[in-house]
Amino acid sequence: MLADIVILTKYVAVAVALGLPSVGASIGIFLSTPAIAGAGTERPETIARNLISIVLSEALAIYGLIVGLLLYFKLPSITTMNSSMAALSAGLTVGLTALCAGIGIGGSGRAMAKATAREPALFSRLVLGIVFSEALAIYGLVTALLIVLG
Repeated sequence: MLADIVILTKYVAVAVALGLPSVGASIGIFLSTPAIAGAGTERPETIARNLISIVLSEALAIYGLIVGLLLYFKLPSITTMNSSMAALSAGLTVGLTALCAGIGIGGSGRAMAKATAREPALFSRLVLGIVFSEALAIYGLVTALLIVLG
């Protein structure tokens, strides 16, 4: 019975590490892309700068891929309840931080695209919301890496 829980937990850890960051990336792209397209119709020169929200949203999925692959390659060595819970903790850490960062990046990217369509000079100040949202995901990535590799 305990062995079944360990097996289930370690595979759920991989699934969460791969799945939640992908959902976060999708949300970030989903929220910011229509606003970027709308801003581009008003001021086409703002499109290239506003794409940063899409690029950083996609990076969230890459963070999950890194942790998910590390967990996948470590699966044979995860044999105890403690190691399976550590794997689940790493998966949830990167997954939940990337999910929340995707929501933040999407909302900030949407607001930034709308604002820079009206006043392009605001870009340098508004991009900070996107950068700080991405930083939260990087903290989650580093924490998950410490758990997996520690």
